Amino acid sequence: MRDVKDQVYLIHIEVESQEVWPGQKIESDILALAKGMGFITIANGAHKIQRDIILIRESWYNANRARILTLLHLSKRMGPLLSKMLLAKARFAPGL
Repeated sequence: MRDVKDQVYLIHIEVESQEVWPGQKIESDILALAKGMGFITIANGAHKIQRDIILIRESWYNANRARILTLLHLSKRMGPLLSKMLLAKARFAPGL
């Protein structure tokens, strides 16, 4: 059986840029580990101390670059709008 890392193409993870508790791995540690496993960052949150990042297997990104960039562009435009629509539906039509 292949290693789990060889079966993963996309990772969504929350990281901190500075240590919050003793011995914690921080963003730079995580990114170095991910790079060693063949992943690159394609998106990250705006917060300085704690944020989400999305990593993608570099070989998969290179093979599917146009499609991935299109999806990223759409998610930047539509993601916030879709979130607002779903939130509004939950407020005004709970249970639907």
